[in-house]
Amino acid sequence: MPSWPDSESTQDHLSDLTAMDYAPETCEDISFAGLAVGCGLRCRVHNLEPNKCVAFEGTNTGRRFYMCSVANHVMNCGFVGWVDEEWPETMQSALTRLWSMYHESHSQRIDERLENARLMQVVVDEKNKAKNNYNSLMADVSKMMETTQKQLMADNLKKMNEEKEYIFDLTRAELEAEVIKLNEKVAEMETEKSRYLEMKGKWAKEMEDLKEQKKKAEYTLFDAVKVSFANKEKLAKIKEICADM
Repeated sequence: MPSWPDSESTQDHLSDLTAMDYAPETCEDISFAGLAVGCGLRCRVHNLEPNKCVAFEGTNTGRRFYMCSVANHVMNCGFVGWVDEEWPETMQSALTRLWSMYHESHSQRIDERLENARLMQVVVDEKNKAKNNYNSLMADVSKMMETTQKQLMADNLKKMNEEKEYIFDLTRAELEAEVIKLNEKVAEMETEKSRYLEMKGKWAKEMEDLKEQKKKAEYTLFDAVKVSFANKEKLAKIKEICADM
């Protein structure tokens, strides 16, 4: 924050005060704050003693001025009385460059946040899509397995009823052959069950891959946040440089 010599008189810089002007943004400065009691100036609109303020905007950054005591960012009567003269051109050029760097950094942070939000939305959409597909496939497989099992049980029961009349007349060898056939059918059912479990494992792996993609996206977002904090630190250093000037 700029400082002013004690020997400098405020009245020396009031010759160019304007009654109606644009009120810039301000910053806190305990050395120049509060009502300007006895300054001899009053707002033409409200007829009140003005506030002491320090500008924090553009090439006027650091300049002291008087502003209407009831003015705010929403409603501003326009009363501004500059106490300090305009900064030298070199100082104004430096301030212009610093503010340009600030706005550029701010714009980059906004773009990064928008891009990160877009990436996260893509990940969420893909996750929801995969989840819906997985649930749909599981429902279809369960329905298919249930239907197949019911059909096999019905066919076996029908065949057993048809063969009930002569099965007791079969020789031992024939009975063993029938047992082998039944075992083959059981093996087929086990094969179907194995296929179902294999498909289930494949879908589980796909879900794990999606979780891994989500983690990578979160790491990317974390890196972007780290970059954002780094930019904030750079901006803080720039403000410190400005304060020392």
